[in-house]
Amino acid sequence: MSSPRVFFDVYADSTSLGRIVLELFDTECPKTCENFRALCTMEKGYGYKSSILHRVIRGYFCQGGDFTSYNGTGGKSIYGKKFDDESFNRKFTVPGLLAMANQGPNTNTSQFFITMLPCPWLNGKNVVFGQVVEGMDVIKQIETYGSETGVPTRRILVQECGLISYTLRISMIFSGWLLLICFTFVYSQNCSNYYGCQLELYDRLLSKSRSSVRPVQNALQKINVHLGFSLIRLVSINEQDSLITIRAYLNQTWNASVLAWDSTQYSNVQHFRVPAHAIWTPKIELINPSTIIDSEANHFIDVHSDGHFELSYSTLLTSPCNFDLKNFPFDQQTCSFKMGSVLYGVNEVVITQAIDFVIDEPNLMPNGYYFVSHTVDQKPVFFAGFERSYDQISIQITIHRRSEYFIYLINWPGTCLMMLTLTLFCLPPCAFERLCYGALLLVCQFILLMVFVFHLPKRLGTSWPLMGHAIFYDIMLTAFVLVCSVITRMISDGNTYSTEKPPNKMRSMFFGYLAKLVGLKRAAYAILVTNRENEYDSNDLTNNDSAMEPLTSVSNGATATTSDHLISSSNTITRDITSIKQKLNVFINEHNIQQEWILLAHIINRFCLSVFLGFFTLSIAHHLFRI
Repeated sequence: MSSPRVFFDVYADSTSLGRIVLELFDTECPKTCENFRALCTMEKGYGYKSSILHRVIRGYFCQGGDFTSYNGTGGKSIYGKKFDDESFNRKFTVPGLLAMANQGPNTNTSQFFITMLPCPWLNGKNVVFGQVVEGMDVIKQIETYGSETGVPTRRILVQECGLISYTLRISMIFSGWLLLICFTFVYSQNCSNYYGCQLELYDRLLSKSRSSVRPVQNALQKINVHLGFSLIRLVSINEQDSLITIRAYLNQTWNASVLAWDSTQYSNVQHFRVPAHAIWTPKIELINPSTIIDSEANHFIDVHSDGHFELSYSTLLTSPCNFDLKNFPFDQQTCSFKMGSVLYGVNEVVITQAIDFVIDEPNLMPNGYYFVSHTVDQKPVFFAGFERSYDQISIQITIHRRSEYFIYLINWPGTCLMMLTLTLFCLPPCAFERLCYGALLLVCQFILLMVFVFHLPKRLGTSWPLMGHAIFYDIMLTAFVLVCSVITRMISDGNTYSTEKPPNKMRSMFFGYLAKLVGLKRAAYAILVTNRENEYDSNDLTNNDSAMEPLTSVSNGATATTSDHLISSSNTITRDITSIKQKLNVFINEHNIQQEWILLAHIINRFCLSVFLGFFTLSIAHHLFRI
C-alpha cells in the first residue's frame, strides 16, 4: 500500500502561492504521521487549517503548526500532550524534508518545519517523517518572504489542508500527464508571449539553481569571475576610530553554460533578472570590513541566454585605515580595500580584475580629503587555520588632506608672528618696550599652539605632527629673543650696570673679535650709540647735574671771597680748577664706562640677531614651503 499524502494550499496575504503535497513515512514513524494526518484532516476539531507559517529563514527552513498561539510558543497534538521521538533513520541529506519541531528530546506536539537545503547538523535532533513531492516551487516562493530573523515579510497562511485519496491521486496523475502533453505542445510551438516566456525562464532557472551549489559540469571545473570596482565618492573619514567609508560600484560577471537557453524558443528572450539570493553567486565581499551596510541579497542578477551572469550594485564599504598623522595637516594616507571570497578557494572560483576598473575621481563628494591615486594588487592569500588558498584583489586608495584651511589658520599667522619677532631688534637695547613687545609675541605663539591642538585629531599614535614641532620651535625662538632683550636691557641700563669697566678678557673678546664678527667697529660705532641713546639719557644728565652741585657750592664761596677782598687768591683759584678737573675726569670716566657697557649691549644684541636670523630662516622655510 502506498504512503499517505496530504496537501497545503498556501497564501501570502491574499495571494495564492499554490499547493504543497507532502508524502508521509508512516511505516517508519506511524505515531508522528498519524498525528500530522489527523491535524491536516481536522477530524479532531482542530488542526492546521487557517494556521500560519510563523517562521521563515531564507536558505534554511519554513516552520508552522502553531495553531494555538501563532508565534511558535504553542501547539497541540491529537494525543493531548507531548509525545516521544520516533525513528531517526531518515537524515537531513536533501532539501524538502518534513520534520517535527521541538523544544528538546521527546517534546513533539504539532509544530513542523520544511527544509530548503541539506541540514546534517539536525540529524538525531528532529524526526524526519515526510517529504515534499510536489510544490517545491511554492517553497521557493515562501522563501522569498523570509528574513534572517525568521519573521516573514508577508503573512503566510495555510488556507486549506487535507488528505489526498488514492482516487484523487490517480486523477491528479492523469491531469499531470495531460498538462505535460499540453506543455509539450506549447513548447514545441515556442513562446508567443514575451512576458510569459520570461516568467517561464525565471521558474526554470530557480528550479535548476541552488544558492549553495556551483553551476558546473564537473568538480574540477573552475568559475572565472571578473570583478569591476568603481569608486563613486568618499563618504566619510573617521580619524578618531581610523575608519574610511566609501560608496563604490561593484560589478561581478561569470559564465555558467549549464544554465543557458535557446532564445529562439522563448520569444527571443535574451536576458532577464532574478534576485541575487535565489541563485548561486561567488560570494565576493570586503574581506577587511569594519561594518557591513549593504548586502548583495538585496540586489538582482542579469542572466543572459548564453549563460552569462552579471551582478552589479552600489554599496557602502567601511574599512580600517592606519592614519599616519606625522605630517598633519599636509598628510597623505593610503587605505586598503581587500575584495575576495572566503567561501570558495582558488580551485573553485578564480577572481580576475575586470578591464573596466575605474576610479571615478570627478564625482567624489567634497570633504576634508581629495583622491590622489590608486593601485591594484591581485594574489592568492592563505588564512590561518585553512589549508586552501583564496583569490584576493587589494585596492590601495591614496588620499590627501585639503590643507588650505590650515595654511591660513596656522602657517600664515605663524609666519607673521616670526616676522614681528624680527622687528624686536629694531628697538634700542635699553628700550623697555622690547620686553613688553616680546612678551606679547610669546603669548600670541602660545595661543596659536592652542588653536593647532584644538584642530588636531585626537588619535596621534606614537608621533607628534611636524607642524606642532614647528610651533614649539617658534616659541623657543621668541623666548630666546625675549631673554636676549632682558640681558641687553640690564647691561645698557644706567641703574644696573657696573661702575667698573668690563674685564680685559671680555673687552678683548667682545670689542676685538665679536664686534668684527657681527660687523661693528668700536670707534665708528661709539658716535652712533651716543646719538641713538640721547633720548634715553635724561636720567643720566640729571645725575650728572647733581654731581656738579658740590663744585658749584665751592665756586660760589670763592666768588664771594673775591667780591669781598677784590683780590683772588691764586691758591684758591688753583684749588678750584683742580677740583673742576677732577670732577670732570670722574664724569668723563663714568660716561666712557657707560658707553662701553652700552656698546657691549649692542654687540650682544647684534650677535643675538645673527643667531636668530639663522634659525628664523629655517622657521620661515618650514611655514611657507613645509621643508
